[in-house]
Amino acid sequence: MLVPKASSWRSERNGTSKRMKQAAVTTTPPLTLEPAHAEALAALLKALANPLRLRIVEVLCGGATHVTRLAEVLEVGQAVVSQQLRILRMCGLVKATRTNGFAVYRIAGPFLPELLACVRQCGAGADGVGDGSGR
Repeated sequence: MLVPKASSWRSERNGTSKRMKQAAVTTTPPLTLEPAHAEALAALLKALANPLRLRIVEVLCGGATHVTRLAEVLEVGQAVVSQQLRILRMCGLVKATRTNGFAVYRIAGPFLPELLACVRQCGAGADGVGDGSGR
């Protein structure tokens, strides 16, 4: 049985590695995200990168409501909810309208429920996050 020399095996292996790296570089999609757009998206994701704000968005995905109800459901103070809603409103994620002297909040666009579902799926494999196990 003939066994190739170690030196020829290494050179063949290194050549394959270089070809694989070259293939990876050529299959990378073109960069289409402009810096200003990337910055705006990062600000949006930063606004959602808070557990309480995520929970507020989740509640609002179920329908419009007021601060008092959000505070009850989330078991936090109204002032805290109002602060978090202000951040979400400044980023354009929620809108407020006045009804009978109360501010009623709702999600600003139809994409938020889909984004929340996507975030859940992305985290579903990590330590039970997003899989409903409560771990």
